[in-house]
Amino acid sequence: MSRNRIGYLGPLIAGCLMVLHSPDGEELLVDADHLIAVRPVEGIVHHFARSTNAIIYLSAGNFGVIETPEQIDKKVKNCETGHGG
Repeated sequence: MSRNRIGYLGPLIAGCLMVLHSPDGEELLVDADHLIAVRPVEGIVHHFARSTNAIIYLSAGNFGVIETPEQIDKKVKNCETGHGG
């Protein structure tokens, strides 16, 4: 059983997995179906690393990622159209 930063995914039964990146370079596997919201860090008082461009809100918690909200939106749209994340 492997675990990623977001947590154990169980048997890989997921709608569409997207690969995002934490500010420290770790790959994060994110199921697009569990993505609740994406917010840019601009204007938010935060304690995230300087390279953080967005905060993703999941049922498993909140995470800072280096991808921009626009890049994440594109990955979600790719999942919805069946082109993968």
